[in-house]
Amino acid sequence: MRILILGLLLAYPLVSISQISIQSGVVYGNYKMSSLKQFRNYLNDQANLKTVDDFPSTLDIDISIFYKTSQLNFGFFYSHSNTGARSGVRDYSAHYRIDIPASSNNFGIVGEKELRINRFLSISPGIRVGYCVTEVEVIDELLPSDTNTQLYEKTSVEFKSSNIFITPQTKIDFKLLKNIGLVSRVGYSAHFTEPLMIDDFEVVTDSGAQIKADWSGLRLGLGISYTFKSANEE
Repeated sequence: MRILILGLLLAYPLVSISQISIQSGVVYGNYKMSSLKQFRNYLNDQANLKTVDDFPSTLDIDISIFYKTSQLNFGFFYSHSNTGARSGVRDYSAHYRIDIPASSNNFGIVGEKELRINRFLSISPGIRVGYCVTEVEVIDELLPSDTNTQLYEKTSVEFKSSNIFITPQTKIDFKLLKNIGLVSRVGYSAHFTEPLMIDDFEVVTDSGAQIKADWSGLRLGLGISYTFKSANEE
């Protein structure tokens, strides 16, 4: 929310010489997460667990604010991503499982060159450069088959990390009404990952390997744009 407010404050002085566009929608993302998958396998081996969910692709929110000039557009964006893994084992007495939910808040700047095909359609190649703040939680839970027993146990540990990323992308904007457009985009987000931390200490396996949350992967977006016309534009 702070980045959106800052974007509006910076945009206000330029209203008379440019257009301002707000775009919001959802983004389909798949995530590499190779290091976290190795960590999940390590936890599975300790308790002979089987993987149920394996950091699947998700639909996430995305909001952008643009200065729009004749050809070059630039602005700010915010997006939120989440995924996770689950492993478990069950017998006659209890169900034991480990959940690893992961989420990230991503914000930064975006620039693109708008290539207008006709009055309704434009294609804009561009790039996003941003900062990713990640939270990963490891939750282990023992659920007894008999709910009347006192065997229920649950513990959790939270890790954090942050990193920068770049996302080359291509956007297609189709005008639906005078100020409203349908926006789609495709890109690939490359994250320069950093180790997960807990209380200023790196999280490592028994072998000393660092554990990282890598959100790199394909991004497919779909949303709606609303453009505020400047005072000197017909």
